[in-house]
Amino acid sequence: MNRISPTAHFTGYSWIKMGFSDPVLSTPEGAFLYYALAPFDVVTDIFSSVSLRRFLYARHALIDHLCREYIQNGYSQVIEVAAGLSGRSIRFTKEFPDLNWVELDLPGMSSAKHEKLSNLGLLHSRLHCIAADALNIDHVFSALENVWDTKRRTIIITEGLINYLTKDQLTVLWENFAKIAARLPETRYLSDLHPRENNSDSILIQLGRSVLGAFVRGKVNFHFSTEQECETELKRHKFEGGWLHPADFSSITGVHPNQSSPVRIINAIFSKGENN
Repeated sequence: MNRISPTAHFTGYSWIKMGFSDPVLSTPEGAFLYYALAPFDVVTDIFSSVSLRRFLYARHALIDHLCREYIQNGYSQVIEVAAGLSGRSIRFTKEFPDLNWVELDLPGMSSAKHEKLSNLGLLHSRLHCIAADALNIDHVFSALENVWDTKRRTIIITEGLINYLTKDQLTVLWENFAKIAARLPETRYLSDLHPRENNSDSILIQLGRSVLGAFVRGKVNFHFSTEQECETELKRHKFEGGWLHPADFSSITGVHPNQSSPVRIINAIFSKGENN
C-alpha cells in the first residue's frame, strides 16, 4: 500500500473512526498514524479547541451536508478530485441510486483504491476510480471520457488538497475546473480551505501545520487571508461564491458559534459566460 500517501492513510482511518467511511478502507498505516497523533490532538483540543480531529470532522460533515442538499435538488453527478481513502463515494451512491460518482486521483492512489474496491465488489457502473493529474487538463478529459455524463448537473469536490498546492498550482487547478464546468449544464464546487488569518497566531496550529507538512513531505500553503480574496480568485475562473464557516452549521459540524475553526468550506457555482 506504499502508493498511498501518509495523509491519505491518516484521513482514511479518521473517517472510519468518525463514522463517515467503511472499515474496508482501513489500513495498518492509517491506524498507526491515527493513534500516534492522539496525544498531540488531546493537547490542542484542551488549549485551543481546534484539534485535528475536530476540524477534519467539521470539514467532512459540512461538505457531506452541502453535497446531499444539491443532489436532493437535481445534481446527479459528482467528480471528487484527490478522494484518497474517503468512503464518501460508497455512501452516496448507496443512498442515491441514480447518482454517477467519479473519483479522480493520481495513478498510484487511484490504482490502490480501484484494487481495494474491486476486490470487495464495491465498484459498479455508477462509481468510478480513474487516474489523472488534475493539473493536466488533457489527461483529465481523456480519463473522464467514458465515465462522465456531460448532460448532468455536476458537483466538483476537493477535500484536503488545495492547501498542499502552490498558488500557481491552485490557479491551474481552478482553470481546469472551469474548463470541465464549461462542458456541463451546471456545476457546483465544494472544497475545504484553511485561511491564513486563522492559522498565524497559535503555536499549536503552527506545530500542526509542520506535522502535516512532514506527512506530505512538503509545505502546507495558506493562500488567502480573507473571504474577499478567495471570492476574487474564484471569480477569475468564473466561479461565483465564497466560503462558509463551520460554526454557522454547528448542529452538523460540532463547531459551536463561539468557537474558532481553522477551516472554511468553499461553496461556489460556475457562471457560464459568452466565451465558454
